[in-house]
Amino acid sequence: MLKLDKTKRAIALKRRIAGVAAAVGLMASLGVATAPSASATSFVCNHWGGVDGSKCQHQGSLHTGGEWSGGSRWNTSDMVLKFQGDGNLVLYCLHGGYSEGLHRNVNAGEAMWASGHSNQSWIHPPIGEKLDFWTDGNLASYEATDQTALGQLEWYYTWDLKRWPGASAWIAVQADGNVVEWANGQAVWASNTYHSCPGTENYWNGYQ
Repeated sequence: MLKLDKTKRAIALKRRIAGVAAAVGLMASLGVATAPSASATSFVCNHWGGVDGSKCQHQGSLHTGGEWSGGSRWNTSDMVLKFQGDGNLVLYCLHGGYSEGLHRNVNAGEAMWASGHSNQSWIHPPIGEKLDFWTDGNLASYEATDQTALGQLEWYYTWDLKRWPGASAWIAVQADGNVVEWANGQAVWASNTYHSCPGTENYWNGYQ
């Protein structure tokens, strides 16, 4: 009788293990990561408490062929990427609090990353700023300080990502706090601001 009970328990255990393996296999077939991994290359967004892509609906994205003027912005629920009127591309936290990524308190409105260009010249102040995401996959900013005889703006290069992965590239302003350029399922550039802004610690993505 005791031997029979052990046999039943062994069979039940095998069935439970098989069930877990099948569930993991199904998640893998759907492209769902089962745990955060810095080496993962698939774009997956998780919120603690469940896997649900709709919880990342506040993520922003930029696609090749796009052109934006100064003042453009891309929001998530916890941060904003701004292309400012001075030509600087800056990532700001929307809320103050403890930063899991930086291990310190940050202020609302604190900058986590910036392209570094800011035209403050009083001799030739800019009369226009633009951000271009070229079809070669490179994101670049330009400014105009003069006009041609026909009244057209003369644009001058000021900054770029120095990445040329092709027309399929796109940039995600991710809910996990990182800004990442993706191409062919691979991360080719990142701001490395993962979990820097308060609130973003509730999310993780395939690239950290």
